[in-house]
Amino acid sequence: MTKSSVLDQEKFWTIVRYLVELESDKSFEDICLELTLTKKQLHSFINFLKEVDCHLETYQKESKKILSPAKELPQIEMNFTLLEWLQFQAHFPAITSMHAKPFHEDVKKKLIDVEQEYANHDLFSPLETFSKLYSEKHLSLVGKAGLTDSVVEKVEQALVDHKALIVQVEQKTMEIYPRKIVYFDGDFNLIGESLEDQSLLNIKIESVSEISLRKIQWKPRFSKFEINEFVSSLRQMNENSVRLVLKIYDHQNFNLNLKYQFFENPCVFTNSHGEYIWAATIEPNKKIFQWLYELGSDVEILDPKEFKLEFLRYCETKVNKLA
Repeated sequence: MTKSSVLDQEKFWTIVRYLVELESDKSFEDICLELTLTKKQLHSFINFLKEVDCHLETYQKESKKILSPAKELPQIEMNFTLLEWLQFQAHFPAITSMHAKPFHEDVKKKLIDVEQEYANHDLFSPLETFSKLYSEKHLSLVGKAGLTDSVVEKVEQALVDHKALIVQVEQKTMEIYPRKIVYFDGDFNLIGESLEDQSLLNIKIESVSEISLRKIQWKPRFSKFEINEFVSSLRQMNENSVRLVLKIYDHQNFNLNLKYQFFENPCVFTNSHGEYIWAATIEPNKKIFQWLYELGSDVEILDPKEFKLEFLRYCETKVNKLA
């Protein structure tokens, strides 16, 4: 059994939590019965916790072996410089992609608390503004009913100014505080908070018939983690998503400058030959194909093969148009 497979087991974390949070003396028999463990397995967990500085005491009482709670549990503190905190926040999307893992929930709650405590040093809100101003190319959205530059421009203005929006969709008027624009399920989508019931909403931008700024300030109710998890759950309902795997030949030229694209569970690693491999769950669309087209020989599509064939058809069509 590999280390990762142990960490992915919910039972492992259930037992660790039980032993770490043990409040009173308990017999080995009762613990083994409650956790469906053998005494040998229980000993293994006690020794494991000893290695991470959680010392559970044992003693004999009559014919029974008793386990006592740890007398003192260490408290882990981390001190960040501002730069280190900004760099750590850059890991949040990758951490959020672990939402289905049994060890994620407690960490998510802790990071949400820390994120709210240090809201003045939030990386993502100012980064959205910076990216918009710094970007050399502004994405132009045309070609579908209602999907116009003016709609996106209003949303981006609201994002920058932290303003709410009045949005009309299918003769229904909604007041929404925008959080981000992402591409999935074949369209660009506005993710935001409903001012009416304070829930998260997903609105297809092409369905927006009217949009205007609302002159009120709104304090966000949901953290960046919760927004990303909401997007991930929406993506999981979409059957079009694929796991894209690329070999990176020029690491310096590789970039993720794709506005509105949502990369789920991204990772970079090196194979046995020392080559860089990048992978992420994406939804195939023309913006992704154009991004790969511009990267050119700096990357190679390893998987999936169907995606690679679709990309080659895109390249062929593009070359024919230029001819």
